Amino acid sequence: MALASLDVWIRVLCTCGAWRQVRSRYWLRLAGGLFTSAVGTLLTLPERLALWPVLKWVWHRRGASADREGGDARSAHGPKILFVLGYYRSGTTHMHYLLSADQRFVTPRWYQAIAPAGFVLSWTIARWLLVPFLAGTRPQDDVAYGPEWPAEDDFAVNNVSAACTMPGRMVVPGSWDHYKRFHDLRGLSEREMERWRWSQWSFVKRIEWADAVRSVFRRGSALCNSRVVLMKTPAHTARVGELVRLFGADRVRFIHLSRDADAVVRSNVAMHGRFGPYMLADGPGETEVRERIVEEYDLTERRFLEDAASIDTDGRGGESGRSERTISRVRYQDLIADPIGELRRAYGELGLAWSDRAEARMTRYLRNVADYRTAADQRKESVKPGAVRGAESVFERLGWMREAFGHDRPALERRTLPDRSGASERSVARTSGEAFVVAAITAMACGVVWVGLATLAWDRMDWLIWPTGAIIGTLGVRGLSSGSRGLGAFAAILTVVVMLIVAVPATAMTSDYRHQSSLPWDHLWLSIRRGVLAKNNLVWVFLGVVSAYRLASRKHLRLPGD
Repeated sequence: MALASLDVWIRVLCTCGAWRQVRSRYWLRLAGGLFTSAVGTLLTLPERLALWPVLKWVWHRRGASADREGGDARSAHGPKILFVLGYYRSGTTHMHYLLSADQRFVTPRWYQAIAPAGFVLSWTIARWLLVPFLAGTRPQDDVAYGPEWPAEDDFAVNNVSAACTMPGRMVVPGSWDHYKRFHDLRGLSEREMERWRWSQWSFVKRIEWADAVRSVFRRGSALCNSRVVLMKTPAHTARVGELVRLFGADRVRFIHLSRDADAVVRSNVAMHGRFGPYMLADGPGETEVRERIVEEYDLTERRFLEDAASIDTDGRGGESGRSERTISRVRYQDLIADPIGELRRAYGELGLAWSDRAEARMTRYLRNVADYRTAADQRKESVKPGAVRGAESVFERLGWMREAFGHDRPALERRTLPDRSGASERSVARTSGEAFVVAAITAMACGVVWVGLATLAWDRMDWLIWPTGAIIGTLGVRGLSSGSRGLGAFAAILTVVVMLIVAVPATAMTSDYRHQSSLPWDHLWLSIRRGVLAKNNLVWVFLGVVSAYRLASRKHLRLPGD
């Protein structure tokens, strides 16, 4: 909830008296969340006010149209939407990254999901705000991510309206009984259901519109030629029926990923153990966490099977007489053994065209993550099978999934990835040495612009060190496959140097000295020294230096498949 709007924070803290759960030792953490939320609210407010009426008008118009046609879908027209399904820790992120390597899909990025109230400008600024404070891997599983990497849309729903399970799962665990209802959307009031539907629909619509605008500038195509929208949230596994009603049966497709239940539960328990730093109250014990997971996991897959049974997945007439399905099922072990083959099969079942370029990008991503092992994977090597607490209970309650999802059959034979290293390769635009030169040139340009703005404003504008650091780090690392600590340190030093050099002419342009016939240099130097070392300016210096370093030292610069 880093950049959730303040009204969402108020909703979360007031619901079920959650504010009473926040003890004094969590006040600093809450203050940090409210501060970043205030920043996010200010950034997104103009676009939120401008775009909200338009979205609401389209929402109500589509609703009226659906009522006239006797249907439920509010968004029956538009690009297709592919949802990746599967309970948490079933391999859905891996599937999401694989599919996002196909450039015919457009999927939310992390900066979009965390600041969903913005549209274009706010998302761009949010990227710079987030990078200095984001690690290079996700805290729960060590998977690579960054502001530009694919994200779960449930984070957007959470930060728009808190109409999901995340507040009860990761923020105020004492309110779990209230928020768990949003997982499968059963038992919600009419108002709560409408809140979820609006939040989910409006975020997808923003992604569609943003991609349509980009298509005009990047590909010169018409607005209607948008790509397939790719969405991934584990909770959607229990919402298939509602997603079909919301977007229309002709638009939605699903890929369901299933995994051995024992491995899923074990991985989820480990993941919940890493949520502590984000909670505003004491979390539940491991026994309670495991019980919640088993209960929710069982409910999720049963809801999925119920919804799947009610959808015609046995074929709707496709082009050239080809049969298309709404849902394609993939076993995790098969995806690992033969990822390209399984994706080819899923594409065919869903009526999606396969391409050599997509295969080449997917293969490149698979080679990049071939050695990936989470910390949890490394730890469990020392755990003997069957030695995990609660394993027998898990098998008794979730054992039915083995037959339901075909895990009683052996996995496919492992296949070697096709050699497509030379296909559609993206060359590195710059060398490391050139990156240092670009960073230096960028620093000089930022200094000139800074002096110009200070001259126009008659103010030193010390806060500009923050965007200066962000710009130096961003352009310095642009075109590289990976940043480095050396480049990050160089960008940070340049940021400080720019500030020190600009301080002289910028101070001279202030109202105190501008109209004096000769500058009192002694007084000027004292003023520069006081300004540079002022406590309020040290905050801007910290943000600028950290932004420059983190942006230029990022390791995961390219998206999956690049």
